[in-house]
Amino acid sequence: MKGKAGLVLSLALGLGFLALLAVSFRGQVLRKPAFPPHLGGLELTHQVSGPDAIRDIERLHGVRMDIADASIFHYSAGGDRVQVWVARAPSEKGAEGLLQRMTLGMEGGNSPFTPPRLQIIDGREVFFSQGQGAYHYYYRKGDRVVWVQIEAPDPQLLLQEALRIF
Repeated sequence: MKGKAGLVLSLALGLGFLALLAVSFRGQVLRKPAFPPHLGGLELTHQVSGPDAIRDIERLHGVRMDIADASIFHYSAGGDRVQVWVARAPSEKGAEGLLQRMTLGMEGGNSPFTPPRLQIIDGREVFFSQGQGAYHYYYRKGDRVVWVQIEAPDPQLLLQEALRIF
């Protein structure tokens, strides 16, 4: 009888460990979206996600923001570079608020960027600005706000690829 109880206990512990491992794997790996290692011929050279990316975004803006999660992607090849900043708000309404706040801040004239211009690209509202030697595009997609900074002579192909992916 003791042998059977020991076997049942070992099996229960083993199954519990496997269940914990599966939940941990799902929570840590599967919840993070997979982004391609390339963007329009450029290679992903650096990525920051989670609390570190949120800190970077808040440091850049000089204020705390209502961001649930964030990622920053750096792509480059030759002299061309693209940075993609993705901030996920707690809701779509929160993302709309972040987008409006950014636009108003840039329109106020106290910004290193030109006043943003609204464009419709593939049915999506995308704001365009220039500054700091780059082309800048930003938009809302559901509960996310995406900022794409492109340093390349012809940004359109890289923008199209970024819009498709992000």
